[in-house]
Order: sequence, then structure tokens, then C-alpha cells
Amino acid sequence: MIATPTEKDAADIAGRLLRRPVLQARRFPTGKGSFVFDVTLADGDRVVVRMNTPNYVPLFKGAVHWSVTLRPDRKSTRLNS
Repeated sequence: MIATPTEKDAADIAGRLLRRPVLQARRFPTGKGSFVFDVTLADGDRVVVRMNTPNYVPLFKGAVHWSVTLRPDRKSTRLNS
């Protein structure tokens, strides 16, 4: 069985990926299938961490593709392409 991603998971991922300290992470209360967290960094910047379970990988890859395609001026970090 796959564990449900936690706020700690989101904070750990954001801190490791951005190489910046994290103040807190809170899960958004809505969403279908994704686990989406609002992460506040120690300097006040905020990022969103979105995680899925393996059965949602095709949808997640599609979301990353369209985000990069529709917003080429934005950087997108991919952990598992």
C-alpha cells in the first residue's frame, strides 16, 4: 500500500529541491486525486508542491507538459520525468 503524502513530505521536497529552509507546509483542502500543498519558505516566498500516487502518473505528466507549454516563461522542476 502506498502512503498518503504528508505536509512533512511536501516541506522536505520543497526544501531539498529549492535548497532553502521551509517555514511550513499546509495541504489545500480541495483537489481530485492530487495532494497539493502550499509551502511557505523561511524568507516568505511561497511555492506549491503537487504530488500524486502512481495511478495518476499519466495525468501528472500531462499537467507538467501543458504547464511548460502554456507558460514557457515559467521554470518547471521535474523530479521524475
